[in-house]
Amino acid sequence: MSVYLGTKGAVHLRRTFDGGEISTSLNNSEIDASKKRIAFDFASRGDISELITGDELEVRADSNLVFIDSYSKKTGNWWVNVDELGGVRLYASYAHAISGGVSNAITLSDQSAGWSLNVRITVQNKVHRLMGQITSYELNTNRETIDVSSLGQDFRKQYSSLMSGSGRLEIIWDYRDSVGAGEYETAQYLQQLLLRSEIGSVFDAHLYLKQEGYSPSGAAGTSDDVIWYEIYGVITNTAVAFNVNEIVKMTADFVTTGTIKLKVMTYAEYKVLQETLDDILLEQDASAKLLQEAF
Repeated sequence: MSVYLGTKGAVHLRRTFDGGEISTSLNNSEIDASKKRIAFDFASRGDISELITGDELEVRADSNLVFIDSYSKKTGNWWVNVDELGGVRLYASYAHAISGGVSNAITLSDQSAGWSLNVRITVQNKVHRLMGQITSYELNTNRETIDVSSLGQDFRKQYSSLMSGSGRLEIIWDYRDSVGAGEYETAQYLQQLLLRSEIGSVFDAHLYLKQEGYSPSGAAGTSDDVIWYEIYGVITNTAVAFNVNEIVKMTADFVTTGTIKLKVMTYAEYKVLQETLDDILLEQDASAKLLQEAF
């Protein structure tokens, strides 16, 4: 029997967006090319909860996005950094968006007086990122039951009903990724997510019980096995604890929404099947490739 250590677990989180499409308009006064900064109208009125630093945006319009310097397309994808006043800068990578600043921001082009453009924004975060500096996670699953006992029975009879889940993440608090070269998700995001009142605080996570490259039993062929929970959750509570001479930690409570899946991926077999159910044998080599039948 193997004994697994909690230090080998992990949480990979993908940002989601419950708000659908954001429609807004840009005019020349909202473009500051010298600072590479855009003041969307929803930001200028104080409502900055729609976008969070690190979000990947797809920006679309009915004409070319001319406010992007030397850009001649009607759509584009960039990562965003939101400053303290609600203004945004666009970046070509997640790491640059998290770091912020002017030097790595996408260059903008000032527009003439009276210029305006209606744009549509969708947040499209496609990648699961490792949650950095997480110290523990907990996932509870529960299935409700319905009492269908009838008169005259000596024992209760229960019928299985809906499933639900809940849990908690405990993380060393930080607002910038100092561990993963700007590619890890930080505790700060979960705090911001809870405050996203207009859209909701939904996230998509993989909670790993076993990662590849780890086999406490030493049994052959088990090192690359991977086991994880796949959930969609809603952040319901966050708390930050400050204690003298102790590391600042944050907890985030969540409930699941939708399906909870427990997935197991074991090491690939040495053979696969064709559509005819005949075996295609693979060479015993890491670089072996699947050969298709020639017609």
